[in-house]
Amino acid sequence: MICRRCGVDIADGPDFCPHCGVSLKTHITLRNYNYSKAGAKKMPLSQRMSLIAMAVCIVGIAIMIGLSKGEQEKKDFQAILDAFETKNETVLMLTVGQFKKNHPNSPLLVDAERYLDTLRGVEETPIDAEPVDPVEQTRLSEIQRLTPIARDSILEISTVSLSDPNFESARNVTILWRNKSKRTVEEIQFKIVAYDANGKEVPCTKRNTASATLRDKGNFTPNSSGDPHKSIWLKVWYTDRLHHITLQQVKIVYADNSIEILPPEIVQLVLDKSPDD
Repeated sequence: MICRRCGVDIADGPDFCPHCGVSLKTHITLRNYNYSKAGAKKMPLSQRMSLIAMAVCIVGIAIMIGLSKGEQEKKDFQAILDAFETKNETVLMLTVGQFKKNHPNSPLLVDAERYLDTLRGVEETPIDAEPVDPVEQTRLSEIQRLTPIARDSILEISTVSLSDPNFESARNVTILWRNKSKRTVEEIQFKIVAYDANGKEVPCTKRNTASATLRDKGNFTPNSSGDPHKSIWLKVWYTDRLHHITLQQVKIVYADNSIEILPPEIVQLVLDKSPDD
């Protein structure tokens, strides 16, 4: 055994340590002490497998309950749709009430209430329209006024053409048109905009603007069936990027000093009605 004071290994038997004299009645027999973790046993494999199987079953049951609840919610909402088709307010009200009871937190409650309000004839609060800009209101009123005039073909435009560029890259514009109104026209103005091949406005290299207002003055009497008048403007644009032009606006000045300005919408209506020569 081992002396508890001096640590000397001594034979079993004496009551006192022969080296330091301490009593050996209380001692620890280290050589016979078992250091293994007595009583610590591993769980059997079969028991561990049983616990794993139980956990899987619990998770599976939870998933099935969740899916079943979702399916039931869909069925109950379908019952609301079926009740709505009957047009019976009492039936629909009872069906919606049962849906609220079974699914108090469902996002479909809003739709369920809407179906009930619809059947009851409850109207949703109307949304006030945005105020119309006075300038835009004036433009819309003018379009409304001019539409029947354009339909009566006060003006016919059969050709808006662009010449090939000359050595300076200058282009000419030709417009064939008829005065189909019952009044004499003293002046007509065509606003033209130029575009490149990508549909972007392309300015003239000399005027640095993509638009041009082309004027023609004279005594243009009503002409509903004769040859159209040909207006030609030379060197309107100087650019080699010009691909096509569009007619944006027409201003007509009559001999009685009255004026009509046709905005793009009306110009397009005139172009649509005009025959191709």
